[in-house]
Amino acid sequence: MGKRVLELCGSGLSLKTLVFFSRAPRDTILIKVAASSIENMKTNTKKIIPVVVHVIYDDQHGGNITNEQIQNALDILNNNINGQADNFLSRTPDIFAAFRGDLNVEFRLAKKDPNGNPTNGITRTSTTQTSFSTNDGVKYSSSGGKDAWNTSKYLNMWVCDLSGGLLGYAQFPGGASSTDGVVVDYAYFGNTGTATFPFSLGRTATHEVGH
Repeated sequence: MGKRVLELCGSGLSLKTLVFFSRAPRDTILIKVAASSIENMKTNTKKIIPVVVHVIYDDQHGGNITNEQIQNALDILNNNINGQADNFLSRTPDIFAAFRGDLNVEFRLAKKDPNGNPTNGITRTSTTQTSFSTNDGVKYSSSGGKDAWNTSKYLNMWVCDLSGGLLGYAQFPGGASSTDGVVVDYAYFGNTGTATFPFSLGRTATHEVGH
């Protein structure tokens, strides 16, 4: 039986709180955030962001996705972030049209781990936890997940089975450094392998990184 999706993104509550306590209209907030972020990131030199993908899987229920699926998800992320997706122009809302473009950023699997040893940028952890929630349990080895690599040097991405119908969630700026990163359900990571319709285009990671 396929996953039942009840909620899409677990990060939404934080954004709703931001908007609730602001007198500015929601679109005004989003436009200002987008404009500020893009102006700060514009550069003629490509920025390489080292990524570590922590695959947390349950032997009984699956989730141990392949290296190929992980690279596929990052390829889609890079295309989307840099405005190279096939429907980029047609799907960009008019209010953001003036800000769209190529950010010249590449998310790339790390080549060295925090100790300076060679790595493929992927960790794999077998867990007894059948699923995880938005309480960040997946981000700690002590609760069946995997501790983050230095979050000031790597983008940490955790791929696991999320409960409650969530596709993924992200931590907003200002949160604890030990949990900084994004979490994506293994059924919605990339557009191949375990990717599950109707969220099988690989854009969940793009959405969460965008937070």
